[in-house]
Amino acid sequence: MSDKYITPRGEKIDLSRLSVPKAHELANALFNRKIEFAELIECRTDKGEDIVVFNVGVEVPQIRKYPINSHERIAAIFSEKDNKFPEVLALRSDFPKIPHLYLRDVEFPRSLCLYEGEYRDIRDQWTALRFVERIRKWLADSARGELHQEDQALEPLLLGAAGKILIPYSLLKNKNNISKILYIYSPIFNERNRNFYIAKFDRSSTGDRVKIISTVHWCLPRKHGIMHWSPKNLAEVAQFVNDAELDIINELSQCLIKEHSMNNPKEKSLLLECQLMIIIICPKTRHGEQEPESMDIWPFITTDTVKEVGEKLEIWEQHKEYVGKKMKEHIGIIIDHNKKKDGSDIKIYLLNPSFYLTRERAAILSGLNETIELKITAIGVGALGSQVIMNLARSGVGTWNLIDRDILESHNVTRHFLTTEFVGCEKSFAIANIGNNIIQGENLFNSIPADVLEPGKYEGEVDTALKNADVILDVSVSVATARYLTLDVESTARRISIFLNPTGRELVLLAEDTKRLFKLDELEMQLYKAIINNKNLSEHYKPSNGYQRYGRSCRDITTILSQNSIALHAAIGAQALQEIFQSNNAQVTIWKSDSYGNVKRIDISTTTSIRYKVNNWTVVILKDMLNKLFKLRNKKLPNETGGILIGYFDHTRHIVYIVETIPSPPDSKEWPTVYIRGCEGLKQEVKKILLKTNRGLNYIGEWHSHPDRVSTKPSKDDFLVFKWLTEFMDKDGLPTVMIIIGRNNHASCFINEIKSKENLIPI
Repeated sequence: MSDKYITPRGEKIDLSRLSVPKAHELANALFNRKIEFAELIECRTDKGEDIVVFNVGVEVPQIRKYPINSHERIAAIFSEKDNKFPEVLALRSDFPKIPHLYLRDVEFPRSLCLYEGEYRDIRDQWTALRFVERIRKWLADSARGELHQEDQALEPLLLGAAGKILIPYSLLKNKNNISKILYIYSPIFNERNRNFYIAKFDRSSTGDRVKIISTVHWCLPRKHGIMHWSPKNLAEVAQFVNDAELDIINELSQCLIKEHSMNNPKEKSLLLECQLMIIIICPKTRHGEQEPESMDIWPFITTDTVKEVGEKLEIWEQHKEYVGKKMKEHIGIIIDHNKKKDGSDIKIYLLNPSFYLTRERAAILSGLNETIELKITAIGVGALGSQVIMNLARSGVGTWNLIDRDILESHNVTRHFLTTEFVGCEKSFAIANIGNNIIQGENLFNSIPADVLEPGKYEGEVDTALKNADVILDVSVSVATARYLTLDVESTARRISIFLNPTGRELVLLAEDTKRLFKLDELEMQLYKAIINNKNLSEHYKPSNGYQRYGRSCRDITTILSQNSIALHAAIGAQALQEIFQSNNAQVTIWKSDSYGNVKRIDISTTTSIRYKVNNWTVVILKDMLNKLFKLRNKKLPNETGGILIGYFDHTRHIVYIVETIPSPPDSKEWPTVYIRGCEGLKQEVKKILLKTNRGLNYIGEWHSHPDRVSTKPSKDDFLVFKWLTEFMDKDGLPTVMIIIGRNNHASCFINEIKSKENLIPI
């Protein structure tokens, strides 16, 4: 390590002539020895920039990872506009090649990369003392090899400023099975900045075609942080990649010759007029000997056309000849072209590369530990569904089948993900199209424009989508659809339903467990039970804010609902679904928001159900409700007691859901051998339940207890009560339901028929 220093550019001046405030602050502090371990050497100025040269002391270990001296000479260059970081140059002539150096047009003096983030974010906190300490720490950490941590992503070897280019991630997947030519486009909306390019494999694509093509070349693996100047011409690029055993001049020549020979005359002419871009891919290792950890991409754009590059490399030459009376020009390949041409006269500019979004990257950026690989079939792509699905898509979650026959109408735009340009389109198709453009290279969305209950010609496609799914997500806001998906569809898929209440202030999530021990219809009943018992949910089914007519038909009405509320709950719902997708458990949760933006989460405990057959009816009874009946019986012993059953009849499928009870009214007669149910307050209580659950629950039958000395076999009085109950229920065409609770937690359930023997519930 020498002590020879490079002389900075510019005119040497007195401290008092410095015009940039930060430069003057630094020089003055150094001159007056207000900064420890640093001394002023000189001040300079050049083209509106002030340069302060000083020495700094560095705490270096006895054994150093990189050869940093205990004293280093630094030049700090300050811009007059104060709109960028001061450039910090290490002036020692043999300052080492280490990580975190900026690339410059020349290798020396080397430029230190001190900060992360934007200068504007630290400008107001900058002081001379902090600045010098930052430099000293940077040098000390570099000496110990701690500036670039083992868990830190490998830094780019090249950083460009001539523009940006977006590159397909699939370019890195297999270097042997990809096209050697990329076609370069500009974004559709890019009126002010044309220096943003998009690379694609296909010739015809959306966006304005830029007359640029790019060749693609691969290096052997290299260690990171070894490129310390920015090439200015093709010869310097060739010098850089030579150590990685890439003969860029020869490979580029062969690629252009091959592409030229494959095109028809018209395409040959277009090819030759294109500007040339060169993309070099280099696998990178951390210490130089391991398997590559990442890929680095160096995109260079030339100032020449393909034709001009070929002529300068003497790949081909232009010939002129007369055909008849017309002069025609054509390109002739030079069979033994001059391999001594090094490309030093082909100027290049470096672009800053980035990749299209991938599922893996989307998951990382969204805070997910891993990509959620699930096949999801979603039913309903309305206001809530469209926004929930798009939020999940942006996190790289799932592959999707979207089932919805509705088209987007103008009034939908107020709270749908789609905009006016999609009015008249099928919602499922439009959302799928947008979803497939979020993640590059993968068609994660398929649309089926069908009504899942009456799919018509799409029946086969709908059946396949439901059967092969890992998750069936119902966002249809239809009870009929939810129950069809739960009870009538043959699929091992986990069922999940998400919807808003009528006011749009409460989001409901019902999720089965992965083994489907808790079925969606059972969870729905547990939701109803919570609504009638939890005061915080008493207004869950409160009517909406009203309706607005958007057409002449009697059905052309829509709910008045705020997009703010939809967006809020869509974000909550997407987050909740991400968590559920990674959990095996069942869940019933409500998020309740208010007009101030506060959100309260209410988790409803789930209980297993007993599902079995009685006559031609399926009985579904919540276990905790049955336990409640046992407790009520035991509490009233030795007397009998009873009450009414609250639940729901599904007449289509012959299912009776037994969900809750209203215990014995105060005017009931409770004796050791007789129970006569009273009626005080019952009518009002049932009416409240009807309102609270939007008629989701209603009166469905009776229950009573037997004393310890007898079983749950019906008594003579029970037969009489059952007859009366049958006559009462027959008026509405409803089945008769009676439960008898007995000793040892035995319970018998009778539906439409009562016999003189027990009909035990299989607990």
